[in-house]
Amino acid sequence: MDYNKANKEAWEEAFAKHQQGYKEDDARTALLKIGLEGKTVAQFCCNNGRELLTLLNMGADAGTGFDITENFTNEGRRIKRCGRLIALFAAACAPLPGPSFRLGRPDGRKKGGGTPLRGRG
Repeated sequence: MDYNKANKEAWEEAFAKHQQGYKEDDARTALLKIGLEGKTVAQFCCNNGRELLTLLNMGADAGTGFDITENFTNEGRRIKRCGRLIALFAAACAPLPGPSFRLGRPDGRKKGGGTPLRGRG
């Protein structure tokens, strides 16, 4: 059995179980101490991007979430539309392009020297 296919299928099935709320922890305090204002953030294995969108609501400028599941990334796009957040969600289990990958702002504006990503918001 193909591991990537089995893993993707398991996460697609888990989608309904992840529609519940999460509890806060000490991470919020640590992130507030670091400061997110003006920063671009990314989250791998983001599911629906709940944590990524929380970082944007805490002051991060823009963010990108990566996951192998279409259901979760579509849900992230739906949730993002409820607010005025700059976030991009990409569903893929293929390697990232090129030997290195620099994040940019999903809205295409230049800030911090990154290269803007192309994809569905």
